[in-house]
Amino acid sequence: MSAIKRFEEMDRVEFKAAGGRMVYGTVTEASGDAVRLVTDGGRYRLRVPARRLSFSSRAVRRDLPSAMDVWQVADFADDAGADSTKYSAIITLHGVPVAGASNDGYGAPDRYLPFDGGYAVVEELAAAVDDWLAANGGDPADFVEPVNFWLLWRARRAPYGVLAAEAVEEYLASTAPRPEVEPTQEPDVEGPTLSM
Repeated sequence: MSAIKRFEEMDRVEFKAAGGRMVYGTVTEASGDAVRLVTDGGRYRLRVPARRLSFSSRAVRRDLPSAMDVWQVADFADDAGADSTKYSAIITLHGVPVAGASNDGYGAPDRYLPFDGGYAVVEELAAAVDDWLAANGGDPADFVEPVNFWLLWRARRAPYGVLAAEAVEEYLASTAPRPEVEPTQEPDVEGPTLSM
């Protein structure tokens, strides 16, 4: 008789998919016989029967240490069902909460509210994000809200092995203007004309 497996949020798991390929992921919710997980790389959110899963010792890919690591996102809560980005979070610097961040999901820009003092800490965060984007192949001018991009990557994608440079590249590819296609010249064709 096998032992009962009890999975919890952020447990590392694996299972064998069709064709024998191993799939690795991180648990986002475990209730009863079903487990919700995000696969490594953050591309797929799955619901898998607990009996098919095993605990995994495979580590999630992580970026190399950088100066941006002193900034983190804590207490992130979002409404995954909302049409646009609706969230609240706390931004920390060296582990100390320095600002609240939120968006009500109605198309307005994010709000950043410093906990102590003026907006210097928000400006410091923005400058650090600009440097981080440049170090990962991006130009801050190409991002509508650079801090928002970093915050959502840190909270929603980095925990599942999406590297910073990959996220930047994907964003830039999705926002790149599509090349204009020249219309082909159609020969003039004479045909019947309608008159009224």
